[in-house]
Amino acid sequence: MILWKNEDDGESTDNDEETTGTDLASNGIPSPNNDDLQTERNVHEGSETLRSNNEIDRVASNSTVHNNITALAEQFSQWFYELLNENHLSSEHFFPDVSLNLSTVSNGEENSNSVEKNPEDVTNCLLNTKMQYDLFFNPNLSKEGVRGQMDPHGLVMVIVCGTLHSKSVCVGVFEQMFALARDPFAENNWKIKRTDLRLRSSSNVITPPTLSIYEDTSTDIVIKE
Repeated sequence: MILWKNEDDGESTDNDEETTGTDLASNGIPSPNNDDLQTERNVHEGSETLRSNNEIDRVASNSTVHNNITALAEQFSQWFYELLNENHLSSEHFFPDVSLNLSTVSNGEENSNSVEKNPEDVTNCLLNTKMQYDLFFNPNLSKEGVRGQMDPHGLVMVIVCGTLHSKSVCVGVFEQMFALARDPFAENNWKIKRTDLRLRSSSNVITPPTLSIYEDTSTDIVIKE
């Protein structure tokens, strides 16, 4: 069984220590002569340049991390729904303490189901739901349909939405959240620690749904059809 590993697994960090130049005046150095003044000016200018470069490096590092997480979210989403659609999803893709919250909304009625700490039951619940309603998941893999965010502990949150199809007919939309973490006992590959899936029937889906995530939280989602 091949567990999921994103294509670019180079380690990226955004907490590198910033290097700052030495402020000569703060070190109690006696009043310098003209040559010393010129030297101090050069050091000061070099320090300011270094601070500026460090700020650029910090922003570039943050941008790189953001881009890597975005690519990870997109690659994972494509991988997951291919497995789900082909009935190849396995319990090995989940942590032993995985949790699933599944809700279906049809004709104004919502039914919910939860599974805790049982990868086999989580896998069966997802596959059985797909087969029960004869569903094909079509995720919106554009930047409007997939979002990713990493917390300080390395847990990656992925949110994705898309359309549901049955026998070539669009029958609704879905949104799903994943919490991913690396498993040090499985070659450091990513596994699913938690997932929340919401299926909503709809007969008037015209365009792919998109995500709108508030900046103050990564858990509030608005689905726009």
